[in-house]
Amino acid sequence: MLGVASGDRPAEFPAYGIDFESRGARFRDSLDLIHRLVRTHGGQADSPLGVVGSANLIPKPAFGRIPMVVTGSARQELGWIAKHADGWLVYPGPTSTAEGPRQLGDKIARWRELVPGEEFRPAATNEWIDLVEDPMHPPTPLRGGHILQTGREGLIELLGRWQDAGINHAALGVQYCIRPRKEVIHELADEVLPHFPSLTPAVAPREPVW
Repeated sequence: MLGVASGDRPAEFPAYGIDFESRGARFRDSLDLIHRLVRTHGGQADSPLGVVGSANLIPKPAFGRIPMVVTGSARQELGWIAKHADGWLVYPGPTSTAEGPRQLGDKIARWRELVPGEEFRPAATNEWIDLVEDPMHPPTPLRGGHILQTGREGLIELLGRWQDAGINHAALGVQYCIRPRKEVIHELADEVLPHFPSLTPAVAPREPVW
């Protein structure tokens, strides 16, 4: 699986001699080029990005393709993401109240309506958290809403709202926690994750081919 995005920090682009404003079109061309390199075994690859002679991408994926998960909008229309992405990592919006997850659910529903053939594709989101010791500490936005300080009960409520909104995978960043990271991870494993058990795979995983 490969997470892909167009980039959003103007200061980074001059280092590569790349124009910032054309990143949306370049993103689409890059994704197409990666797909072609995955399918081919050497040879010339022509694209709007240029000509790559004797190009190859190794090792090849064991199942014939690399699932692509688009992060944010990547400067694309929602219909394009629905057609070309195998999954969507969408930013959560406000997480300290119920309104943010409701808006997130509306966005995911619109995206899924545009997926060809109503095929299932996973939606993911993320949040930086400061998980405090008091389990009843109310969800409180910090640093302009970029970090959520909360007790575990508030976090469980947020994850439930995300689940109702159609989120299939959630990533929680703990680097801003005041408590020791190991302690926080243990609380997540023991007190939070049991409320959201993983699905049992319908098909047994194959042994990797290296």
